[in-house]
Amino acid sequence: FRLPAFIAPKMIQRIEDPLEEWPVKAYAANALAKSDAPDLIPRLRELLADPVVQIRQFTALGIGEGKLSEFKDDLVKIMLGEVEVNADVRRGAIQGLGDLGDPSVVPALAETLNNDVNAIALRQDAALALGKIGDDAAVTALSTKLEALQASQSEKKLRVDILKALGEAKNQKAVPVLKAALEDADGDIHFWAADALYKITGDGHGYHRVG
Repeated sequence: FRLPAFIAPKMIQRIEDPLEEWPVKAYAANALAKSDAPDLIPRLRELLADPVVQIRQFTALGIGEGKLSEFKDDLVKIMLGEVEVNADVRRGAIQGLGDLGDPSVVPALAETLNNDVNAIALRQDAALALGKIGDDAAVTALSTKLEALQASQSEKKLRVDILKALGEAKNQKAVPVLKAALEDADGDIHFWAADALYKITGDGHGYHRVG
């Protein structure tokens, strides 16, 4: 969603005020990224490189929430760790890319998901971002990773988030891998596979859902 242009000068004032604490500055940066004010691109790029971690993180989140597609490549570089080492900022970039919903970033998100060197939180965020994009390429990346993790019975938290992402995607191509996951002996994996299938097909697979 977008915020009215008149908030921009007020947000910039808060960001530049040396007496303000970082939470105020971070939320102001987030709001600025969602403002309809013109000519903010240079200012937002400065904020993505700000010395304060939280300002960088909340700017990245705001860019996604504000649908500023011109920052797609900036967020990809941050996500991949090319220009950023802080995990929280990288997570903000991943979440921002999910909110942008641009299918062209699926390969970079898949790379992040499949890179086992990355912290689990980064890979979980990449899975959820792929689910928000939800096209065939995103679902293929999620399904391939899920199949590998199911085969090794490893990283349950990541498997659960991949199942949630496939449910979010609501793409029929996910049905075969989800039906296979229904056979898992783990109750959580079974439930989230059934939940995803319900969102795609309407079949509750034994679970009664209200509403």
